[in-house]
Amino acid sequence: MSFIPFPPLKLTLATLLLLLIFMIYPAVKLLPTNTSDSLLVSGQFSQYANKENFRLVRIAQDDGSSFYNSIPALFDSGYGVFQGSIYAIESNSHETRFLLGGSNLGFNGAAATNIIAIDSIGKPDLSFASGSGFNGVVDTIKKDPWAAEKYYVGGEFTTYNGHPAPGIIRLNADGSIDNSFSIGKGVELLGENNPARVVTIAFHKSEGLICFGGTFSHFNGEQHNNIACMYEIGVERIFGSRTVTIDPFQTSLGFFQMPPSANQFTPVSAYSDEVDQIEIDEINNKIYISGQFNTYATKDASGQFVPGNSIQIGNFCRLSLNGTLNKSYPYEGILAKRMSFVLDEPNAVIIGAKTYDGIPYASLIKFDRDTQALIPGFAIMVNQNPNPGSPNPNPYKGVHSKQILHGTGEWIDYIYLLQGEGQLSPNGDGYALYNLEKHAPLIRIHRETGKIDPSFMFGPINGKEATRFMVLKENDYGLFDYILENFFGLNLADE
Repeated sequence: MSFIPFPPLKLTLATLLLLLIFMIYPAVKLLPTNTSDSLLVSGQFSQYANKENFRLVRIAQDDGSSFYNSIPALFDSGYGVFQGSIYAIESNSHETRFLLGGSNLGFNGAAATNIIAIDSIGKPDLSFASGSGFNGVVDTIKKDPWAAEKYYVGGEFTTYNGHPAPGIIRLNADGSIDNSFSIGKGVELLGENNPARVVTIAFHKSEGLICFGGTFSHFNGEQHNNIACMYEIGVERIFGSRTVTIDPFQTSLGFFQMPPSANQFTPVSAYSDEVDQIEIDEINNKIYISGQFNTYATKDASGQFVPGNSIQIGNFCRLSLNGTLNKSYPYEGILAKRMSFVLDEPNAVIIGAKTYDGIPYASLIKFDRDTQALIPGFAIMVNQNPNPGSPNPNPYKGVHSKQILHGTGEWIDYIYLLQGEGQLSPNGDGYALYNLEKHAPLIRIHRETGKIDPSFMFGPINGKEATRFMVLKENDYGLFDYILENFFGLNLADE
């Protein structure tokens, strides 16, 4: 937290009372705050560890316990009840505000806006005025890496607060639309009854590059199947303005599901070929993509697609920053929506796999991004049918990795894995499978061995599943800062 000069205090009655409290009870300054790393987890649950938590809970990164157990509780779901599902969580730099996005998402019985802001103690942030909000699902929210307190939002929507918002939009800190982010027609899914959808957004900060993917056939009138990129030309430090243009992906048509014998192009097939996740390696200038596709296509000299310009690939590949295919992998993912992966150091990727190089797997695999070789020592399990004697065998499909993130602080040797759609056991506890064993839907595994860390216990939850989470890094924003901000009116937000 940057230093903020303390303004002259007005000796109001409230000020004197607060000073008196700190003089009499100095220990109040030592109440737990977010000065150690934690996790913010959403899901279809009404209780966490036998305490009421509707859809959202903040837990300790080290063992999964409820992060704030002291009184007064500094993160409290008692401020109200969420309705619907939370699919996106993002914070500002100081983690003093969180934006939540989702489906049919509302708060305390109010009409669903699909986007809600809360502060660092779980209280609704009314300074974020979304009006009627989004008319469809919000799948992803990403903080603008070039500007303080601006957020990119993607999803299956066409309007925001009554204004056009074709699948992706940028919002200001107060919830208003940033009209400098001009994307014309936005994303479209032509020839289909389903609306277009943006589910993943990634940035290359030094290059000023924004890439986003999902299910769409066009972006701003140009054919870009399921992936598009733009450059933020406005280097504000130099030019003092922000403009957005299509990037050099001029030869790229994007990703498709096509039969091997296809002799003509079909724009898109429902949701079968969406891009699920995009991650950008800013050091090596590479773009990594996973999804439900098997083909990457390019245009010919006249800008048209021809079958000879399509390349058969797996469900995971690597592009250069200009959109050319840099590397494909012999990988087939578990064909479920939102398959996730994590780029691990020094040059590896960890991802859930159905098959790799023709060999079936039923768990996570870890392989080298350049050589494609599997990393030795990482725990994997060969695919097998848990009911081999059944007349209608249902082969186990393995880990559906909905979200994978690195740990922080002393937990950097671990990754957190949000897995599966979740199931409801007879006692109401949500669980998922890992290496053919039942576990909580959120687990921590060692990034070198793949083995579960038993010291981290998620739950129990009363509900179906966990849907999204984020790792909150260590920072120095605490109770005293909260009081300065809320009682003395100091602005500790991003600069």
